[in-house]
Amino acid sequence: MAKPKWGSIDEVVRFIEDAHMRIGQRIPICKADYRLVDGAIQQLKSQGRFLDIEVYDIRGTMNAWTGEKRKILARKMTKALFSKIQRDYPEKTPERMLTEITLETFQTYAINRYGTTCLGMISTVYNDSPYEALKDWIDNDDSMVEYRDFKPYDMLRSPLKTWLDKGRKNKKLAREVTDTLVNALRQLNPKKSLSDIILGISSRTFEKHPINKYGTVNGGMLTHVYNGSAYLALNDLASHNEKYQPYVAVIGQKKRTV
Repeated sequence: MAKPKWGSIDEVVRFIEDAHMRIGQRIPICKADYRLVDGAIQQLKSQGRFLDIEVYDIRGTMNAWTGEKRKILARKMTKALFSKIQRDYPEKTPERMLTEITLETFQTYAINRYGTTCLGMISTVYNDSPYEALKDWIDNDDSMVEYRDFKPYDMLRSPLKTWLDKGRKNKKLAREVTDTLVNALRQLNPKKSLSDIILGISSRTFEKHPINKYGTVNGGMLTHVYNGSAYLALNDLASHNEKYQPYVAVIGQKKRTV
């Protein structure tokens, strides 16, 4: 491991001052330990200077993503990324932004005027999983309480193993989604009986009908778990959920038509 280049808080403070004056935006590699960089930044902020700089803006900071502090810093960085996207695309709803963020977004999207990206953080802390990073931040930020129902399958690019559980098809999660679809259809058609709603569900329903505020559709789930069969999805749900067991015969009719 490379030895730290700077050995005191004052040295790091001078580095930040010189780097800022020399290049204006992009801060060069520092090679100082986290505690020194953090101490330098706190000192500068206490003086009312460099108020927008964070530890993760100082490239080459050593031990930034180790120990208990790493998740706290990672959440702060994810929030900064999300906030920057909100400023850049004010026409997009938070729900839409959450679904559209990808690994590439974390790796390449500059979150501030220093050109900082989340490349190292997403790799080291979350094993390159955008969903894990977003979910960890959402679950620990009180301003995001209304989005704590955000699921892996709500992302436009769902994690690769979303529909697998220990190498097998994740039917438990699939049943949850099918149930959510049925409930969404019942809310949309309150005058229809559950039998009629079930009879009307086809593979196209899974593919086209949003099930929640994120606009999630589930053609991918149906393909991966049930080989594209609406009948298999509904039959599996009825086999494991008492609410649907009285409709087994109705679902059976779909075996011949779907």
